[in-house]
Amino acid sequence: MPMEWPEKPTCHGGPFVSLKNQDGPFWRDPGVNAPHLTCSYCGSLHPEDLASLLEAFGARLGGSDWKYGWPHKFYIRFPSGQMLKWYNEHLLDEGYDKEAFDHLRELLHVHAGILFFVGDDGQLRYQAPYWGFQQ
Repeated sequence: MPMEWPEKPTCHGGPFVSLKNQDGPFWRDPGVNAPHLTCSYCGSLHPEDLASLLEAFGARLGGSDWKYGWPHKFYIRFPSGQMLKWYNEHLLDEGYDKEAFDHLRELLHVHAGILFFVGDDGQLRYQAPYWGFQQ
């Protein structure tokens, strides 16, 4: 049975409604500038696409600053020079089954050196070797 991934971004919370889309954020279809599904609100790569890229295409994760006090996003870099972004808040999207969530979490741990988990309070937590860590 295939893993289940989020059908729409739900991590942003609140009524992020635009004139174009009354239902809030959605996964934007691939296009010329973004050849993968991306969040219509923040531009983050879809979690299933991130997993596929890390597994199969030699993509590397690079950190960003910790300006919000935690590792809020990673840049996905390819040997070709292409770069995409992933916001870790999308780990809180609804729709993961346990297998998909654990798989993505392990890929992030292997490729970024940071372990993410959801606390008992439903908040996204992480373990890093030290504050500001960049692998």
